[in-house]
Amino acid sequence: PLSVHHKYKFITPTCLHYVRNHGACPNLKWEEHRVRVGGSCATTPLDLSMDEIAAMEPRELPVTLVCAGNRRKEQNMIRQTIGFNWGAGGVSTNVWKGVTLRDLLLKAGVSEKNMSGKHVEFIGHEDLPNKVGPGPFKDEPWGKLVKYGTSVPLARAMNPAYDILIAYEANGEKLQPDHGFPVRLIIPGYIGGRMIKWLTDINVIEHETKNHYHYHDNRILPPHITAEESLTGGWWYKPEYIFNELNINSAMTAPDHNETIDLASNIAGTYNVGGYAYTGGGRRITRAEISTDGG
Repeated sequence: PLSVHHKYKFITPTCLHYVRNHGACPNLKWEEHRVRVGGSCATTPLDLSMDEIAAMEPRELPVTLVCAGNRRKEQNMIRQTIGFNWGAGGVSTNVWKGVTLRDLLLKAGVSEKNMSGKHVEFIGHEDLPNKVGPGPFKDEPWGKLVKYGTSVPLARAMNPAYDILIAYEANGEKLQPDHGFPVRLIIPGYIGGRMIKWLTDINVIEHETKNHYHYHDNRILPPHITAEESLTGGWWYKPEYIFNELNINSAMTAPDHNETIDLASNIAGTYNVGGYAYTGGGRRITRAEISTDGG
């Protein structure tokens, strides 16, 4: 709830960080889990234990995660969508620690030259239901169960300014199971749905991933397209409708929704207004404006 954000301000306690998973939380062990780094563009593939990852030079920074459906409840009040009925509390900030993706890729022999068109694919551990059938890729048809995955352009992954992390700690502690223990992907400025939990594979490939959930999740389709129509006409595969970088957004935490402030009895006092604002893609919030008369 928004009261949590108002109480704890910038850093969200790990136990109160929002949770959005697509299936059951897997039971993984630090001592047994491994992360493979490979693909056609990696000349020296890696197969790393968690201790090996943790022994690499770490990077630690605060990152705000936002569910792509944050505030969807307000959209559903206008027109029903096919997503969960999120309020405005689907946002949290932790201090994440891990190794930079760039360092892992360099260690795997990935070149910083000729990166155009290439992608880094991320695959999680869990097996999830296929929503639509074999899919559009004849060379890689989807089975009954599929992995949760995504990809980002290689040029973004290799750019140190983007700080993409392979993270194993949050707020100074190992990840909680619901947040991807023992290791997950953190992409600052992206929606939470692209930050793969329970990470097992990182593949550097010549094309965008063909993963089922990269397409059938987190797309913003035109408003005239219904849920039924979205399954025809290839709407889920049109690149212009992918949702990666966060859009600008803000919400009030104080006054709370439907809260009444008695101005007459508090005319000489002060009221601490609260709220949050975020955006993505390396852009910054430059100001916040508050109106008492609807703008």
